Amino acid sequence: MSPKIGADALATGHYAIRKGTLNNASLHKAKDFSKDQSFFLFATQQEQLNYVRFPLGDYTKSEIRQLAKEYKLSVSDKPDSQDICFVTSDSYRDLVNNLNPSVNKKGIIYDIDNNILGTHDGISNFTIGQRKGIGISGSKEALYVLDINKDQNSITLGAKEKLRKNVINFKNINWLGGNIQPKGLDCSAKIRSTQEDLPGILDINSDHGTFTFETELDKTSPGQACVFYKNDQLLGGGWITA
Repeated sequence: MSPKIGADALATGHYAIRKGTLNNASLHKAKDFSKDQSFFLFATQQEQLNYVRFPLGDYTKSEIRQLAKEYKLSVSDKPDSQDICFVTSDSYRDLVNNLNPSVNKKGIIYDIDNNILGTHDGISNFTIGQRKGIGISGSKEALYVLDINKDQNSITLGAKEKLRKNVINFKNINWLGGNIQPKGLDCSAKIRSTQEDLPGILDINSDHGTFTFETELDKTSPGQACVFYKNDQLLGGGWITA
């Protein structure tokens, strides 16, 4: 029982499955893979996972809607949420600008050889892999955002192939895999919630690690999560570094 709120468990509406005992639970993908939210839960601590419950995880979304209709709940036909619930405007940039106006200072746009290509109106207007709306014209080849340098308030552009890599470095690892040895472990990983997890090799050394994918990925960026799976079990995750 939680000493703070006097409850035996905390139930959430996430689509995920918890298995195991009261003292050593494991986290798994939901029955409905299309709605699975285990990716977002990778930072859950083991003590928290022992305490939490996911009652929706063993149902599909359509089954949950049918149950809501049977219980005459007003939200039974509510449209699915597509974005972060606390973003009330039509733009993430508006939210970022309100929270931290300093990220919208003018800065320099470079190519990979450090030549100046132009200027930008704020790094919050860019994401790694972005091609459209970067404000540079006249180039002979398509340019993509390769790097966003917060310290220098600069953007670096280059060819699409420069985005691709198969080795991902990460830090601040949260491990939920129990006694599984994370050294040369054959498993899978993904860097986006909507992406299918892809096979590769996981190596963790203390609080840092690498994941070597069998195929190359693009649009990887420092600060993104890299989350590891073994079959349907979430083993843990970390934050991608440069």
